[in-house]
Amino acid sequence: VVELGGKRTQKPGRAVALTVKATTENVWVTASGRLVIRGSRRTHRLQRVEGKFIAYGQTATLKLKLSERALAAMKDALRHDRKVRARLKLSLRDAAGNVSARAWTVALAR
Repeated sequence: VVELGGKRTQKPGRAVALTVKATTENVWVTASGRLVIRGSRRTHRLQRVEGKFIAYGQTATLKLKLSERALAAMKDALRHDRKVRARLKLSLRDAAGNVSARAWTVALAR
């Protein structure tokens, strides 16, 4: 089992950060996400973090990077007062091979 943390509202930048703490056992984390801009049908994929090992009791910060195109779209949207969110999905696997999923949403605002 893990605890997710980090700021729910972050300054817009080249990456979206999320902290993950392994509370009960060692865990391997894969994180992916999408940048969602209100008023736009298009979503932009964030760069995945794959197979990150977090030891029992330890905390790790995952940074999902934005592509150049996503960064430009985010800046343009914020310039026009549109809401921008990053929807993150985490897949967690323990030593026994059990897989669970979690989600986290981060608002990007100036």
